[in-house]
Amino acid sequence: MYSGHPYARTVMGAGAGFSGPPFGAPAMPPAPQWDAFHGDPANARRVVDTMLGTSQPLTLEDSFGAVFARLSKDRANVDLIAELQSLKERVEQRLTEQRHARMSALQVEHEGVYEKCRAKLDEKTGLINELGRFESLANAVGEKLSRYRMAAMAAQGRQPPDETFPTRQELEAWRAEVNAARVALGKVEREYSDAVALVGETDQQIRRADKELELLMGEEARLKAQAEGRPWRTPLGLEVPAEAE
Repeated sequence: MYSGHPYARTVMGAGAGFSGPPFGAPAMPPAPQWDAFHGDPANARRVVDTMLGTSQPLTLEDSFGAVFARLSKDRANVDLIAELQSLKERVEQRLTEQRHARMSALQVEHEGVYEKCRAKLDEKTGLINELGRFESLANAVGEKLSRYRMAAMAAQGRQPPDETFPTRQELEAWRAEVNAARVALGKVEREYSDAVALVGETDQQIRRADKELELLMGEEARLKAQAEGRPWRTPLGLEVPAEAE
């Protein structure tokens, strides 16, 4: 014969007791757990899912439905059913109002981050334009530096040869020319060093602005998705589900 319980459909011979579920079948749940969801297919399915390790979180509708199903077994609970229905409506209304408030707050926050994204993008664009001008300046100063270095080398090369027996005045004039060329070269070298430093500093500012913009864009995308009730992805690529209705 067969036992009446759906989890005890094992053939029982004469004088034999219940032998339990067949090999490999899930164990029979405790009676109170099964009874709490008996008669409600959706909640009964969740019980089975739990035993199989495939359960999903109970929704508000499921939770109230389980209580309604339990109360509906006895007509004496009609007053509690009415009170529970009223409570369910108040809970749903409160949660809906709170969700709308959160969505509104997210929209305001998103607008603020959206404006920051545009401001940071404008800042980055401005820095890129400045970098182009600074690089052109550094190139121009570099060409100037090359000319001054050649001039200094030329002045050094105009030293009067010893075999011409240069006079003191000639030697002093040559030394003055070399010194003037070196002073001018030093000035241009400092100018070039400043121009190169400006290029490097601006490049670093662009890199910082780019990282800040990337973070802001991620925050903007998250807030936009949350405000619209859509799932969103973390920087690691993990999907975060939308808030339940």
